[in-house]
Amino acid sequence: KWAQTLDGRTAATDKTSKWISGSVSREDVHLRRSKLDAILVGTGTVQYDNPDLTARKPDGSRYEHQPLRVVVGKTELSQDLRVFNDEAPTVQLKTHDIKEVLTQLWDRGIRHVLVEGGAKLASEFIAKGIFDEILIYQAPLLVGGANVAVTDIGIDTMQKALELSFTEVKRLGDDVFIRAVPK
Repeated sequence: KWAQTLDGRTAATDKTSKWISGSVSREDVHLRRSKLDAILVGTGTVQYDNPDLTARKPDGSRYEHQPLRVVVGKTELSQDLRVFNDEAPTVQLKTHDIKEVLTQLWDRGIRHVLVEGGAKLASEFIAKGIFDEILIYQAPLLVGGANVAVTDIGIDTMQKALELSFTEVKRLGDDVFIRAVPK
């Protein structure tokens, strides 16, 4: 899952990304979070964005169910970051091997994981074909620059492009929500 501008950027050149999507899209994300087992991000997302990664209602209160916050990567992180607060459980898995991450999560009983963090992590899941669907919140903004939603996924020609099917496309306020699955 990611939020992007119309030109496919997930952050401006200065790495700011708050807020690409509008409030209706953010409400949708929080409702989705309240229904899944875990949210997975990389250490870079935690460092740059300092996210809570909780499931919150529009009034700011928390949903009863909070997913496990999973931080992947070997970078040492300050325990003062919001992801380590007591609003939801958090685990940092100090590895870059996503299959190992998923095995550890499976062993914990985690079955429904939302990958929310960073082009590098999202691209690795996509390149390895380890995803069921892609959720995109696209905002009517243009920022340009290098901060794209997906980086190198090992495709060097259009003949090898990963084909997806749109299974849902809808307006969320000013944004467009897209759900796509592999063909």
